[in-house]
Amino acid sequence: LGVAHFLEHMAFNGLRSFDADELIPEMQRLGIAFGAHANAATSFDETYYELDLPNSTDEKALNLGFTVMRDFADGILLEEEEIEKER
Repeated sequence: LGVAHFLEHMAFNGLRSFDADELIPEMQRLGIAFGAHANAATSFDETYYELDLPNSTDEKALNLGFTVMRDFADGILLEEEEIEKER
């Protein structure tokens, strides 16, 4: 679980489209609560990312959702400063 769980946490610490301090405030601005609507988990054989959009008809929320999910798949930044904070 070590590396997978570490990457799960790093996904919320900087993405291609959002710096480390941008993602959570942007989600909150659109009514997406970290923990309640956005979460992730790692088990022995899978890691999953969950993003529930409370207002799925809002174009900005949909765009954010698609962008974030894409970045979770291939845009985690893994910046040295954020890695050190996560250790």
